[in-house]
Amino acid sequence: MVRGVERITRGMDGSIRFAVTTGGDCDGTDNYGKYIPIDQDGVRLPEEYDQVEPDSGWMRILGIQGDPPQIGHPYGENGRRDDDALAAVRLAALLFSQDEIATRISGIDVTNYNGREDRFKTHIRLWTRDGRMVKWGLLSERRFFEPEVADKLRNLVLWLKRSSLRPTLI
Repeated sequence: MVRGVERITRGMDGSIRFAVTTGGDCDGTDNYGKYIPIDQDGVRLPEEYDQVEPDSGWMRILGIQGDPPQIGHPYGENGRRDDDALAAVRLAALLFSQDEIATRISGIDVTNYNGREDRFKTHIRLWTRDGRMVKWGLLSERRFFEPEVADKLRNLVLWLKRSSLRPTLI
């Protein structure tokens, strides 16, 4: 079982690479499991790493429920139920497209994606490189009461500029 996508980084050619970890805890306290990179389209790349340097620019994704796809194949292929992984990939690509945000976010947590653990708690959380938590919320296209993505991004930029250690709802 995939426990999470551990790192995401943007390559010099503009591509985004993610790494899925298998096994271990999703809380980011250890490097148990393999790092399995995927690209910005969710396609599994052939490399595997035992660890990735914390300052390498990769972004951690936690809480993916399904197994990783085969090398060269994307999440969601052939009817695979990879909604959490696909949502994380889309959100990571969006965050990496924002210069003021890309280098400040260290993780995307989809453990409670679609409220699978607790429908009343935040479905997607972000973690900053300085250890702060952001309650991203739901996917805006799925709920009428969620702020628009542009508003969330603007609020996130403003919040990141502050030094508050309190979690915030974006």
